[in-house]
Amino acid sequence: MRQRFYISMLVAVLLLGLLYACKNPSDHLLNGLTNVPGNGFDLNNVKNDYAKAMTMVSVLKVTGKDKRDKTNKRKLRWNEAYTIETPNGQKMIVPFSLEEEIFILGRNRIYDSYGASSFFIVSKNGTGHDFEIATYVEDEEKSMADPSAKWSGQVIVEDELGNFVKAVGIENGAIVSEGSIQGPNGRTLGYDCRLVEYFSCAYIPDIGYYAPCQYMYSTLFCYYVMPASIGNSNGYLTVVGGIQSSSGGGASTDNNPYYPLPDRLSNLVRFNNLTASMLAQINAQWDLMFEKSCALRALYVGLTSRNAKLDIRYDPNLSPSLADAFYDPVGNKMYFKSQSFMTEDIVMEEFFHKFQNAYYSGGTTQYTTNGHVNIEFEVALFQDIMAYIHGWPDMPTIPTDEYSLWIDEITQGGTKFPTTFGPISAEYFNYLGLYDTTHPNVAGTTSQSLTPGAMFEIFNSSSCPK
Repeated sequence: MRQRFYISMLVAVLLLGLLYACKNPSDHLLNGLTNVPGNGFDLNNVKNDYAKAMTMVSVLKVTGKDKRDKTNKRKLRWNEAYTIETPNGQKMIVPFSLEEEIFILGRNRIYDSYGASSFFIVSKNGTGHDFEIATYVEDEEKSMADPSAKWSGQVIVEDELGNFVKAVGIENGAIVSEGSIQGPNGRTLGYDCRLVEYFSCAYIPDIGYYAPCQYMYSTLFCYYVMPASIGNSNGYLTVVGGIQSSSGGGASTDNNPYYPLPDRLSNLVRFNNLTASMLAQINAQWDLMFEKSCALRALYVGLTSRNAKLDIRYDPNLSPSLADAFYDPVGNKMYFKSQSFMTEDIVMEEFFHKFQNAYYSGGTTQYTTNGHVNIEFEVALFQDIMAYIHGWPDMPTIPTDEYSLWIDEITQGGTKFPTTFGPISAEYFNYLGLYDTTHPNVAGTTSQSLTPGAMFEIFNSSSCPK
């Protein structure tokens, strides 16, 4: 997958710096996140308490068939810690991965890494701290039945040693039940169990999911189900940016550095495990794109009008053989290996791929092999046309004089956006073949029947000159 780095990182850094100086909150908040590591927490004390708690690992009876053999060997990225305000008080979230990552089977047989599906949560307890790992396990049937709905599933909460604490049931972005291992009482609804399977997986380049995978562990979580009203779990909605509820609470906008820009992400993202800084950076890229082109504004409208929401995952476990950022149409998820790849060009490209998946009948999974080059060339052509008309300094995708002259021709000297295939049809497939030849890292083959309809849909629906 192409990854172009022409946009200056200095601009992004300066913009994010300005966020701290602005105080113009939007009506739609960025999920209640306040990136103030250590605000209310002493990071050194937290780390010391965690180290003491983990001394108990040595006395646990963990066999090779117990997933705690892997999950207790976590690598906490303390330097990325941030705090959030929840209805249950302030929490610290610490991103992490495992020394040997394992994966959870999710929607459409997509495997998500444990580190990208779970949150390490720190709470105050007097002068000490409590630690939880909240793993968000999607309800596959509900997600498949209505892809536009908010997130549904269960939050499996464990302590720092991997012992089950409770389960929280979520339907369409709202808490509906809480599960406890304690005995029944007058308000118990029933008894339920949830089987979670864990796998060891390898990466396949350019596909966007993990395979082949080998089954390793299974854990049966059983609990008594109680009504949500008697629980105290709304904070778990605040932890995950893409899950929002009117009763879920959130941080105040007062002195919050991440609210000056309009929140465009809440209309695009259903679930995410991003830090506040990452959310702000992607949102800032959308703000830049709104300013840069009428076509990019139309891309946003095209996504929101189709209610084309997706999940965004921050997964530092992406292997070198896989793209550092990509959109997976099978699982409807966007992945970033690190915040450094959340640039304007990459954010635009991956959301364009999401639009393609929403626009083409049957989605773009049908073009995983035959037609995959078409899918990639379409977004490249989309970028090249915008760059030529707007006078951006981007290098053309195919660095030949003939290709540049063709771009000049189909844009009528850089004055109009093409809106139908007819004017570009004479040379389109020739340059598609040349793109395939000059981009050997793009997997798949070309299709002589797939034309760039998604691009024309955006240009036609825009306010751009045509």
